[in-house]
Amino acid sequence: PLLEGLQDLRQPVQGDGGIAAYAHDAALDPAREVELLLEQPDCTDAKGYRDRAMLELLYATGIRVTELINLNVSDVSLPVGVIRCRKKDKERVIPIYAKAVRALAEYIDGGDDFRGKAFLYKLLALARSAEKNSKLDIARCAYLLARAEPKEQERKEKYAEFSNNVMSWMTDTAERARFITAIYLYVYLVRQRSEK
Repeated sequence: PLLEGLQDLRQPVQGDGGIAAYAHDAALDPAREVELLLEQPDCTDAKGYRDRAMLELLYATGIRVTELINLNVSDVSLPVGVIRCRKKDKERVIPIYAKAVRALAEYIDGGDDFRGKAFLYKLLALARSAEKNSKLDIARCAYLLARAEPKEQERKEKYAEFSNNVMSWMTDTAERARFITAIYLYVYLVRQRSEK
């Protein structure tokens, strides 16, 4: 079978040197093996959304990992349900099924926290490049903020206040420097907490 040897993660077995290994359930149906694999990502953080989108896309299309890595958001058409894979002078348009479209949409649109730190890193990159007074980067920041707006009405008011503050910080040199420092500190503190 395609996924022969997939380990059932619910059956830990003690391995060499105290490292837990996992036994393969030989009676497991190959279709169930695929289901178990696709259920593995924990969609509670950015990594989980990313991993689920990657697995669903690989399973839905059969594309190579290198093709997956080279995909850009512009290569994905969620409304039509297709992706474009390019290699040198060749291009393939590949349809994807509904579950993969949903997983990609949640990853691209960000799930609950707009992919966690990825949103902050994008803001940081835009703030740093806007230091050269690039109006284009300030426009990109406005676009990024607009895309990240929450759907829930109760969060929209706070988010609008946050967006307005970010845009004013982006256009003022001293405030932009403080904003960049604040992002660095926040990301550092989150990283420290997750390592404990």
